[in-house]
Amino acid sequence: MANTKPTPPFAAVINQYWYLTPGVAILGVLLTYLGVTLPIPGFELPGIWGCIIASLLLSGMAFADPKRDLVSMITPLYAFIFFVLPSDIPKELPLMLLYTVTLIILTVRLQYRIRNG
Repeated sequence: MANTKPTPPFAAVINQYWYLTPGVAILGVLLTYLGVTLPIPGFELPGIWGCIIASLLLSGMAFADPKRDLVSMITPLYAFIFFVLPSDIPKELPLMLLYTVTLIILTVRLQYRIRNG
């Protein structure tokens, strides 16, 4: 049997509102899409901030799980690498959309693990 850490008291609250993680990321991508389709200059920030905040929420959810899912816990590091550090990868809508899909998959995976033990 694997060693598990005790569940923190805020775990029930985080797991009750698990749908906020993909919701924040999707809302950011939708706002960015509106900013791209309508001529609003510099409107890529909602998608970036949505992905970063959703990564932090997913990390908190993974930390609250007694099994401590490492993949979900390091998503803020990937958000920092993709969206904050300068790189050759353009920080545009396709990257935000792919990152949001990844966050949704990780959230569903984590909730499945939490609910089914």
